[in-house]
Amino acid sequence: SPLQASAVSISNSRDVEVIGSRFIWNNGFGLGLSQDSGVTIKESEANSNGISGFTGYRVGDLNVLDSEASFNGWRGSRGWDIDNHDAVLDPNFIDFATGQKFFGLRTASFKNFRAVDNLSGGLWLDFDNSDVTIEDAVLTGNLTHGLMVEASQGLVSVEESEICGNETGILVSSSSDIHLVDNVLSSNTLGQLVVMGEPRDVYKHDAGTWISVQTKNIIVRNNLLAAGAGQLALQTDLDGEFWSAYVETLDSSDNRYSSPSAREIFQLPGGRTVALGQWKAETGSDTGSTFALRQSDCPSQGRDETSF
Repeated sequence: SPLQASAVSISNSRDVEVIGSRFIWNNGFGLGLSQDSGVTIKESEANSNGISGFTGYRVGDLNVLDSEASFNGWRGSRGWDIDNHDAVLDPNFIDFATGQKFFGLRTASFKNFRAVDNLSGGLWLDFDNSDVTIEDAVLTGNLTHGLMVEASQGLVSVEESEICGNETGILVSSSSDIHLVDNVLSSNTLGQLVVMGEPRDVYKHDAGTWISVQTKNIIVRNNLLAAGAGQLALQTDLDGEFWSAYVETLDSSDNRYSSPSAREIFQLPGGRTVALGQWKAETGSDTGSTFALRQSDCPSQGRDETSF
């Protein structure tokens, strides 16, 4: 496939099933969806592609079941120092143009979805996504984010998933109504949960209207957030009224936080880091949550792959 194009494209179609298929070792994208409805991807593999495995634009009623998109992004990462993790977002190809990226999803489900060791992100919901469920996913060892939700009005629900060993675990940027329940977020370099971004204008393509979306109405409940040495449980660049909107609508409780040495793993505006007790006092959140000094780990790890 040419750069920025897919080996297989399904466009302006409905009631399509992709079952037991492999999209591998393509120069650009593996499978691309555009303006479709009623698409099922089941027991399929989109691995080792140059830019990404799966992509989608304005797809309704999408179901991705028991499928994988791993080891992608080798062409997009060319010419970039892949060991550079100074910033959550960098002005390069791997942070803005590669990875499993979806725009304008309506009623989508990713169940038992695996994205590991991509030289980009694991899964990216970018602009105008709503009613998306991610369940039993494994998003580990990816070069940038495990999951990124950007400029999306939600609801986006992440349940019983493992997001470990990425640059950032779950990155929420200018998005609302995100539910994180019963997940494991561990050993993500710059933060297990990262919240950021000023309000964005989002075009709801099915309604033909513009709305303003900002980072608020987040539920974080009954998760394990295990920071490694020098890592944060929560990182943020929110400040002022945008931080207030986030905190005042935050529903966070019964989480288990840990770090092998530092207790100050919660970041507040201005870069100030505090321990759980101070975090609770200043935000009024995390009732029933606990902290422990212990090494971080993740139940599942990315498998070895020599194809790079």
